[in-house]
Amino acid sequence: MNDIFTISAKINNLKCIGPEEQGFDEIKPLNLIIGRNNSGKSTLLDLICALTQKKPIFTEVQWHHDIPPKIILEAPITESKLISVFSKGTSGGGIPGDNHWEYAKKYIGARLKLSCFR
Repeated sequence: MNDIFTISAKINNLKCIGPEEQGFDEIKPLNLIIGRNNSGKSTLLDLICALTQKKPIFTEVQWHHDIPPKIILEAPITESKLISVFSKGTSGGGIPGDNHWEYAKKYIGARLKLSCFR
């Protein structure tokens, strides 16, 4: 459950938000969004709504200067997540080295970034 607090969620090219990514460096149990009129507060709420829906789609009317929006999620790679995927006792396949864990542990602390359009 606490994993969501380490996720960065941002968007670009939606409504008044241009090509520079805007959003949340971390999602907390309580988030305050403060800003002037037409500064992107409602757009950030649209981002949260899109992330909680099965299929986030923004209409072309919402695009910034006819450029499709991009949702960007970023999270740290933790040891516990890597162990759940790369078993210490498994080797072979396309992963080089003596075992999968020895190969994967170099990624602990790195950040995984996923970008998706629309």
